[in-house]
Amino acid sequence: MRIAKRPGLTNAGAVVIVIFILAAAYIYLASTGQAPALNVQGQHTTSSETPAQSLPLAVAFSDSFGGSDGGTLTLSLYQNGVLVQSIPGASSPTIFSGVYVTPGEAFSILYSSTNGAFEWYPNVQVPSSSSVQSSSQVYTINLKTFTLGTYSIAMSDQANDVFGSGGCFNMTAGTGHQCGGGSAASEPGTSPSNLYMTVANSVKNTGYISSFDPIDNIQLNALLVIASPGAASFSGCGSTFTRSSTFYCVIALPDSQLVCQTIGQTLTCGSSRSSITVQPGTLAQGTPETETLTVYINANANNFQSTGSWGPNAQSVATATIKIGT
Repeated sequence: MRIAKRPGLTNAGAVVIVIFILAAAYIYLASTGQAPALNVQGQHTTSSETPAQSLPLAVAFSDSFGGSDGGTLTLSLYQNGVLVQSIPGASSPTIFSGVYVTPGEAFSILYSSTNGAFEWYPNVQVPSSSSVQSSSQVYTINLKTFTLGTYSIAMSDQANDVFGSGGCFNMTAGTGHQCGGGSAASEPGTSPSNLYMTVANSVKNTGYISSFDPIDNIQLNALLVIASPGAASFSGCGSTFTRSSTFYCVIALPDSQLVCQTIGQTLTCGSSRSSITVQPGTLAQGTPETETLTVYINANANNFQSTGSWGPNAQSVATATIKIGT
């Protein structure tokens, strides 16, 4: 069967009519929400593929223990191990100038204070929702920071004898052996004996928070370290090693025990009590040795053992000494 052409209708005219009909159909479908959207290249896309808006990055922070640091604060932004921007004199919130981000991007942030607080946030992600900071639409990362406490070291033995810094811990009973002389009775006067060391924080709404350093790839903690000439014998340390003829006894201090915080109407100040067993070892009678106790923060014992450094940002926050004799 042959289809007769409509008089006066050319092939070109038929094509135009077809295009017109298809266009009308597309407009109708678009108006009903059934037609696929087109991106700028004319390719089909969906709403889930719409690129997220790029906005400036802001960082806001608040104190975990309700304190107020009061020092000069610095925020440093890293991505893939590279410093992007560092802002001294930062306050909450701080907007990183010229740094535009999209949701899901990951960064490392370092918070440090001239008053001693130092904390890494090794893998923080840009949130999916934006907010207004300083009249600018931004993506805001919220951090929990801290104000560093003030720490001290107290020492005692199993008989509750108390030793001040520089005191004599003598393991021979009787008089005349008070770390090389003197007439006072020896304390604790028995071997082996226990030395108790208590690290305490005395300032309200302060503490310490350990963190992981993604640049140097080390965990940073609070540590109680006993540095000894090595004649006396210690047991009960978390880890021990000798470096440059000095013996080290290292004890990790839990963050939770270093906090002094007002909860409701009650001020609760934590303390970390550690114990080691002491024996004379190779100590000669009447020839004591001096042990140095130090509390380090932002420290890593393995790093010290291999390099001689407790860490690039380690700090000593409390020290004491005690003489061990027999």
